[in-house]
Amino acid sequence: LMHRVLELDPTDADYHWLSAAIQAALNRSEAAVEAARLGLQHDPQHVNCRNLIARERIKTGQVAEAGSLIRSSLEIDPTNAETLTLLGDLQLREGDVTAARQSYDQALMVAPGNSEAQSGLSEARRAGNAVYRRLLPLLLVGEKATQDEPIGTRVVLLALIVVLWGGAAKLPVWQTP
Repeated sequence: LMHRVLELDPTDADYHWLSAAIQAALNRSEAAVEAARLGLQHDPQHVNCRNLIARERIKTGQVAEAGSLIRSSLEIDPTNAETLTLLGDLQLREGDVTAARQSYDQALMVAPGNSEAQSGLSEARRAGNAVYRRLLPLLLVGEKATQDEPIGTRVVLLALIVVLWGGAAKLPVWQTP
């Protein structure tokens, strides 16, 4: 189906962006980047193509290229909610929690229902909590307890986090088999 759409107008950057989005959804990062780059050949100012490449580069840890694309996208459209969200994602990945929160807040001012920005802001708030940052490695689901880190320690630490975050009302109920 996608090849048919591209046959309609292979010089339209939107069609290449759509192809790139499909590739990204299928976890084909390099194919997604290649398709988005084709779109940029036809329209170098195409913010959606730039953002898609930036998102894929953040996923693969290529933050320098992602940062460059995000900055140039913001020069083209400084109020693009997706670009502001990507900036927050990049800043959070680089450990700049304060800047990430500001970027997510800006994205939410432009697009209040943006679920990616809301999720990013929640993650930035958690990452800003020093207790959360220190305890997160101990609380990863599926990790096996070692002799140095018995499972009882995790339960006590989880209870501490629940108390710090406002009580047991937010605590999920787990059932043991």
